Amino acid sequence: MKWTHALGLCLLVMGALAGLSVYRKNLTPYISFKDAVRSSGIVQVHGTLEKSFTHYDGKELSFRIKDEQGTMMDVRYADVKPGNFDQARDIVAIGRFESGQFHAQKLLVKCPSKYQEMQRKQGAPVPQGGV
Repeated sequence: MKWTHALGLCLLVMGALAGLSVYRKNLTPYISFKDAVRSSGIVQVHGTLEKSFTHYDGKELSFRIKDEQGTMMDVRYADVKPGNFDQARDIVAIGRFESGQFHAQKLLVKCPSKYQEMQRKQGAPVPQGGV
């Protein structure tokens, strides 16, 4: 094997390892509320929106989500309220837990009405209780 081939292979392996390292650093783990409280890094949590605990003052959105075990978490999002937030049922919040609440940097809003319309068109039964 020529030394140029060995050098090329070595550079290729080093590049792959560097890419993998950057990829792993940018992954946001998806964890439970309890683990989010203990975590110091950026994580993502998923919960059902409790609509009665929602407040938006034009600058900051505060709301509460509930996980599958019934645990509640207060979330603060200091940005513009997503357009489909009022129709949302499930929320994925990406951020970190600080000072007694989850400070979201990003929100992923899951609105069931889009999927219900697809089900209607396909003739599938649509669950009741959605928006």
